[in-house]
Amino acid sequence: MSGHNYRILIRAFTCRRDVAHSLLLKSILEKMGSKVIVSSLRQFETAIKLWKPHAVIVNVQGVSVRVKELMKDTFVILVPGEGGEIGKNSIAQIWKTLPSEFLNTTDLAFFWNKMSMEECKKTFPHLKKNKLILSGNPKFDLIKFLPKKKKKKTNIIGFSTRFSHINQHEGINYTFVSLMPQRPSRTSNFTYADVLGFKNMMKVIDTILKKTDKTISIRPHPLEAIDNYYSLVVKEFEEKYRKRIIINSSLCIVEWLEDLDVLISPTSTAIYEAYLMKVPIISMDYISGTKKYYYNFNEISKIIYNSCHEPRSVSSLLNMIKKNEFKFKKNEELEQYLKNFHSYHFKQSSTLLIAEEVIKFLKKNKRHNHFFVPKNIVDIYDNYAFKREMKKNKLHWNCYYHESMYKKPLNIDSIIKNILGIK
Repeated sequence: MSGHNYRILIRAFTCRRDVAHSLLLKSILEKMGSKVIVSSLRQFETAIKLWKPHAVIVNVQGVSVRVKELMKDTFVILVPGEGGEIGKNSIAQIWKTLPSEFLNTTDLAFFWNKMSMEECKKTFPHLKKNKLILSGNPKFDLIKFLPKKKKKKTNIIGFSTRFSHINQHEGINYTFVSLMPQRPSRTSNFTYADVLGFKNMMKVIDTILKKTDKTISIRPHPLEAIDNYYSLVVKEFEEKYRKRIIINSSLCIVEWLEDLDVLISPTSTAIYEAYLMKVPIISMDYISGTKKYYYNFNEISKIIYNSCHEPRSVSSLLNMIKKNEFKFKKNEELEQYLKNFHSYHFKQSSTLLIAEEVIKFLKKNKRHNHFFVPKNIVDIYDNYAFKREMKKNKLHWNCYYHESMYKKPLNIDSIIKNILGIK
C-alpha cells in the first residue's frame, strides 16, 4: 500500500466526538505513505493556506465551497460525521437546501448506508457514480476491531450527559439565547430538557453516593464544558464522597464504556455504542420528566427506549443498583436500525475502505505541486495559536482539539493492527 506521500487534512469539528476515529483514519493513511493532520476548527483554514494539502476530508457538507476558495485545486472529500439520518436531515436533502456549488465542489463522498447513497443518486442523477462510495459508519470500527477481553465487574456507574444548552463548551450563555421567543420550539425544548435532566441527575448521583459504595463516572457531552464539572458539580457533594466521582474527558467513548457496569443516560446516540458493547443501559428520561421532549424528536428515539431499563422513581432506580438488577436488554429493532443505517454488519473496516478509496482517487487525479510549509512548522504555529486562544478563553480546549490536552486513545494501536490483520 502506497500513499505516494500525499498531504491529507482531516477536519475534526468536535473534539470528544470526532477526533478518535479521525486519528484512526490518520494512522491508516500514514501507514499507506501519506502525511496527515487531524485539524480542529482553530487550525483548519491556516493548515489549508500553509500546508497546501492534496485532499481535505470534511465531515459536514457546508464547508466545501470555503475549502475551494482557500485552495481551488485541492480535493474535497466528504466523510460524514452524521450519516444515518433520513428525511430532511439526510445527506441528499441537506445538499438540496444548499446552493449547487456545495455539491459541485465535493469531489468524493462516502455514505454510511446504501439507502442514503441511492437517494443521492436519484436526487442528483448527473453525479458520476464513482463519486459516491458506500463505506459504513467508520466510528464503529473502534468497537468492531477492539481487542477482545473478558468483561469484569468494576463497581463503576457511568453517567452520560446531554446538557450543552446550559453548559456550552465555550461558556456562551446559550440558555438565554435559546429561550428567546424568536427561536423555534425545538431549541427551547432542549433547554428545558437539559435543566430537568441535570437537576435529576444530580439528585440520583447524590442518592447513589450516600446509599451505596459505587463509584460514579460522568462523561460530559462533547459540546459541554468539562471544567464546570470540576469547579461546580463535584464540589456540590460532601467532601467524603468526592473521591468516588470521576469526570471522564477521554477522546474515545468506547474506552470509557469498557470500564462501566451500567450506563445511566438521557436519550443520546451514546446508547448506540453502549448497546454494541453490551453495557446495560438505564434511561433517566422518565425520572427527569424529559421523555416528552426526546420521544417525538425523531423515530430513532422511540427505538432507543427499548434498549433501556426505565425506572419510574429514584428509589426504584436505587433498588435496581443495590440488587444489581440491570441486565443487558436485547433490542432487535435497534440492531436492524444499526444494520440498515450504519452498516454495522459489514465485516470489513469502514476506515480502511475509506483510506484505500481516498488513495485510489488521488492516484487517478492529477495532483498539484505547490510550494508548502512543512508539517512540523504548521504544528508549531498551531501550538502558538492554541496558547493564544486559551489565554482568551480557558474553555477553548473543550471542543477544539490539541494533543497536549488529550491522551491518545488507549486501544488505538491494537485496533489498527486488527484492522490491518497484523499479529
